[in-house]
Amino acid sequence: MKYEVTPSQRGMVLHQAVHPTDNSFDLAFIWKVTGRVDRDRLRAAIDHVVGDMTAFRTSYSTVGGQLLAHVNDGLSATTTLDIPNGLSTAQTEAWIQNYLGRKIDGGPYDLSAECQMLCAIGSTEDATYVAVHTAHIAGDAYSCYAMLDAMSACYDADDSQWASITQRLREHPGTVKFVEPGESELAALSSLYDDVESFSNDAITAARTRGRNT
Repeated sequence: MKYEVTPSQRGMVLHQAVHPTDNSFDLAFIWKVTGRVDRDRLRAAIDHVVGDMTAFRTSYSTVGGQLLAHVNDGLSATTTLDIPNGLSTAQTEAWIQNYLGRKIDGGPYDLSAECQMLCAIGSTEDATYVAVHTAHIAGDAYSCYAMLDAMSACYDADDSQWASITQRLREHPGTVKFVEPGESELAALSSLYDDVESFSNDAITAARTRGRNT
C-alpha cells in the first residue's frame, strides 16, 4: 500500500537527500525492565506492535517523480543485544548508551528501509534492557511511549487480544480523512495567541548540540 507523503514527511526525506550524513532526526531510547522477564514473549510482543504500528514499517521512495510512502508488511524489528559480562549497572547502561551512540554516529536512519525502527534486547542478572533506534519521520517521543504502552499491554494480555490492543496504531496519513476546521475550532486556536506579540526571543541563540538534552 502506498500513499502520498505529508509536507512534514517530505521535508525530512528531502533533508536527508540534501544532507545524507546529518543524523538530527534520529531518535534513541533505552527501556529498562526489572524483575522476571520472558524474553521470547517480550520479543514477540515488540515485533507484533511494530508490525501493526504503521509508522514504523513505512519506507519512503520516489516513484515516477512522485515521493511516496510505502507501507510494508509486518517485519521483525528485534535483535539481540550482547551485553558484556561482569559490568555493574552503571557500566551496563553506559555501554548501551555507547552502543546507541555508535548506531546514530554511523549515519542517519535510512528512510528507504522497510522498517523504521530497530530494537535490541539484552539482559543482565538484574534487568532486561531494550535499546531502540528509530527516525523522527516515524514518530516522536509520544509515539514511542504509545508503543511502550502497547508492548506492555500485549506482554501481559492473551495473544488473542493483541490485535485489538494495537488497532489504533494502524492509522497513517493515507487513512485519516482531512476535516475542515469549523469556526469554533479556529476561534479556540486564535485565543491561544491573544497575548502573543512576537514569536522571537532575542535572549535565545540557535545552536546545534550533541549528546543528551536535560
